[in-house]
Amino acid sequence: MAEEREATRAALVASEARYRELFEHMRSGVAVYEAVDQGRDFVFRDFNRAAEAIERVERASVIGRRVTEVFPGVVEFGLLGILQRVWESGEPARFPAAVYGDDRIAGWRENHVYRLPSGEVVAIYDDVTEAKQAEEALRASERELRALFDGLADAVLIVDLNGRILASNRAAGERYGLSAEALTGASVRSLDTPAAAARVPERLAEILATGGAVFETEQVGRDGTVIPTEISSRVIPFRGSRAILSVCRDITDRKRAAEALAESERRLWDAQRLEAVGSLAGGVAHDFNNLLQVILSTIEVTRVSLHDPDRTRKRLAEMEDNVRRGAQLSRQLLLFSRREATRMQPLDLNDAIRNALGMLQRLLRENVSVEVDLDAGPVPVLGDLGQLEQVVTNLLLNAADAMPRGGRLQVRSGITDRTAWLVVEDQGVGIPPEIQERIFEPFFTSKPQGRGTGLGLPVVQGIVVSHGGQVEISSRVGEGTVVRVELPTANHRAHPAEPVPQEYPEVMPEAWGEQVLVIEDEAGAREALCAILTTLGYRPHAVATGEAALALPPEPAFELVLTDVMLPGISGPDTAVELRKR
Repeated sequence: MAEEREATRAALVASEARYRELFEHMRSGVAVYEAVDQGRDFVFRDFNRAAEAIERVERASVIGRRVTEVFPGVVEFGLLGILQRVWESGEPARFPAAVYGDDRIAGWRENHVYRLPSGEVVAIYDDVTEAKQAEEALRASERELRALFDGLADAVLIVDLNGRILASNRAAGERYGLSAEALTGASVRSLDTPAAAARVPERLAEILATGGAVFETEQVGRDGTVIPTEISSRVIPFRGSRAILSVCRDITDRKRAAEALAESERRLWDAQRLEAVGSLAGGVAHDFNNLLQVILSTIEVTRVSLHDPDRTRKRLAEMEDNVRRGAQLSRQLLLFSRREATRMQPLDLNDAIRNALGMLQRLLRENVSVEVDLDAGPVPVLGDLGQLEQVVTNLLLNAADAMPRGGRLQVRSGITDRTAWLVVEDQGVGIPPEIQERIFEPFFTSKPQGRGTGLGLPVVQGIVVSHGGQVEISSRVGEGTVVRVELPTANHRAHPAEPVPQEYPEVMPEAWGEQVLVIEDEAGAREALCAILTTLGYRPHAVATGEAALALPPEPAFELVLTDVMLPGISGPDTAVELRKR
């Protein structure tokens, strides 16, 4: 018998544990009540975790207390009457969602009430406040949409899947000169020009296949005028079936504005091109001066070496080389400054980059080093070669201007998915955050007066956007700026552009030693100087950079130093100062 009692007790304990686990893990709130005062009130006997969360009260604070004490609004709410009725009749009852409120808590509650065999009453309930609020919000939204439908300035049509008008707003009647009754049942084709009406079946098929579409068409207004129209359509549920909601916007003003903007952009690009040419002029003059200096110096040396045919031929070859380089520079500058209409064609973005670099690399300050890492294969885009060259040119000039003390300028290209990209990164002064928001504003510039007109980046953005791309800029003050240009790739193979002549390699002349140190990064100028000095009886030693000069041993000392002012890395004047300290 003892074993049976123990087994029964264990079973009861297990059953109680299962009940408690179920009770505590229910998502609905559960409250167990015991009737007091012949059912005039009820006290709490149990309260699960969900009920604690719903009512924001702890179980220990309600157990044993009257429901009218814990929830003083229960009588007005109506739940107390339901508890009394179920306790008396034993019949379950559903208390539909209603609003409970007191000084502490308020919300929508939905209750199901039962009487237990023990005589206790249990209420299982849910907080349906969010659902009720959503319902009310939906009703309010419907009212707002109804008012919006009739208040929109755009013509709005709801049509069936065959293009018959089911409903229209007031603006539609005003635009087409028809009443709502006259529009209802009419075909949308009756609103279009004949050419546009012929495309309606195609448009409907596209909308049904994709769920929505935006397209431009031409409609006829109440006075017979043709109205350029943008129609934004999507499939919606309507009166128990599917229909098409179409918002028809008159874009006459937009078309005119686009034409005016295109004309303004053309003028802006022309103005910026003039600015860029002005920026290049100094560099071109410097470069041509170097070429002419080499040619003139070579002529002088050739005059005194006519007795040596081999040496004369070498000097004449040097002159021919520099003349060809000058001619190439002229051709590239003419290419840059040409004026012609936009010509979109498949091309390799790398060609635009190489063309711009071929013109600019020798014109950038000599303390700016350019690192180029282009995609190994073609980077096909659909674009205007001249305009894309201008994008690269503007970005390179901006990057160089941002590095007054020199530094490294990186140019990279590549393809990611269906996007071609170009990155120009500098080690310059960076752009303050408050200025970054304005860098694409035309005529806004942070450069000193006379150094720029603020057209460079706006033109870059205008060209890139007109090519269907985007420009992203990230910058940190004191660290530099990264500009990333993204363009859609072309669907066709890019046509190779005319090859860009390679830069002539710098030839380091044989060092003759002795007392004159020549520091010149331009190989031709360096060799010509050495030749003149040798002809005059000096013994020059030539190096290409300030770092190379400072790396030379202090002995034998040089009696004279001839240096270019601008050099890669440390400048000529700084090099001279360091050499003087020895």
